[in-house]
Amino acid sequence: MEKLAGYVEHIIYRNADNGYTVLNLVSGEEEITCVGIFSAIAEGENIEASGDYTDHPTYGKQFKVESFEEKAPEDEEAIERYLGSGAIRGIGLALAADSKKPEESVPFLSEALMSCVASLVNTVIGYVNVYYSQQNYAGMQEITQWGIGTLSGLKDGDTPCFLDKVNGMLLVCLAYAQLQEDKNNTPAVRSTLRQAKRLAQGYDAAPNSHASALRFVPDHVPIGVYDDIGNTGMAGIERSVADFESSELSALWAEVAGE
Repeated sequence: MEKLAGYVEHIIYRNADNGYTVLNLVSGEEEITCVGIFSAIAEGENIEASGDYTDHPTYGKQFKVESFEEKAPEDEEAIERYLGSGAIRGIGLALAADSKKPEESVPFLSEALMSCVASLVNTVIGYVNVYYSQQNYAGMQEITQWGIGTLSGLKDGDTPCFLDKVNGMLLVCLAYAQLQEDKNNTPAVRSTLRQAKRLAQGYDAAPNSHASALRFVPDHVPIGVYDDIGNTGMAGIERSVADFESSELSALWAEVAGE
């Protein structure tokens, strides 16, 4: 088992329920992606982690953390980094609100934008689940169309990005709602599924999981995006179709996928 010491540059993903976390750790001159269960962790913290390197089929080299311990900041730069990271609530946002320090504000504003995007996606999916349980298919269509339009407006041009995977999933939800509302409306359902397929194939041809794919987020801001939709855009579509357990939707998707 190897040891890795450094400071947490950025938390890419964290599951608050089980503590599973993906983060970037700066160790010396290297920036290393670490994954594992962290009971509590914050950006800017100094840690020493124990574990082993692994090779993820999609995300490449990672350090799988089995255990870790926090280390106290050892110098003035480390203390400033910890305070400015936002680990102590309010300091990072106060910096972002200070128009006299625009360059230092951008990472915090970009992080806030990503948090808003994540909240928006979760909210839309929450409404979809509610309307699905109520068999309110008109409501499902309205919220998915609104969500797709809003998320599409955040894309930086036509370049494929991770939002295409999300919108592909939402388009499957839309197709299901269209089908349930009118079983004879198969042309519209096929059209919606074709849109989902185009987005998924576009993403898979040039995967982009970096926040800079969004408008307003500059290239130099080191924020990556993890999701549990699927390893590829097409895999996400297949999973979303299967989740509805609808033989009619599955049959229509099989037709579209085979075109």
